[in-house]
Amino acid sequence: MKARVQPISAATNMKYGIGEFFGFGGYQRTAEGYMSWQHLLFVSSLVCIMFVCAILIGRKSKMLSDEKKNRAVAVAAILIDAIEIFKLVILTLRSGEANSLLYNLPLFLCSIQLIALPMAAFCKGRIKEASLDFVAIFGLLGALLGTYFAGQNYGCYPVLSIDNVASGVTHCIAGFGSLYVLITGEAEMKKK
Repeated sequence: MKARVQPISAATNMKYGIGEFFGFGGYQRTAEGYMSWQHLLFVSSLVCIMFVCAILIGRKSKMLSDEKKNRAVAVAAILIDAIEIFKLVILTLRSGEANSLLYNLPLFLCSIQLIALPMAAFCKGRIKEASLDFVAIFGLLGALLGTYFAGQNYGCYPVLSIDNVASGVTHCIAGFGSLYVLITGEAEMKKK
């Protein structure tokens, strides 16, 4: 006699999907792996969206005043930090210990964009100029290296998980900021 399989309700499926995305209770799926087709498809999609948004918004904003050009940089700065803070809160809640925050702080070279992008958006004078130049140079580099070459992340966590999605999105926001300031001419690249 064949056992009947009970259908899973939509609510259970949604709960499992959300819990699985955030990793509460550990991931049930195995990591697809570094340079797997899932990894390459996901990051290539993010990078394409980054390029298209930067080119379209940058070309549209090129002739605007500096104040209006800065709005896209300000939105990118707020988003990059908000997503990173959200990820840190989730990872701390997931572990159940407040001191785990110390082990999840974004202390990587590409994490400098979490500071440089807001400085480029909200500072004035020479600090703003230097920050815009820094964002222009290292934002795109960090975006490409931090998505395609994040071997440890994609080897440890499923592609569609908070760990990889938040990381990919924040890296691509940094890349957007870099392309945007280059297209609009905000980055002046002065030698002084």
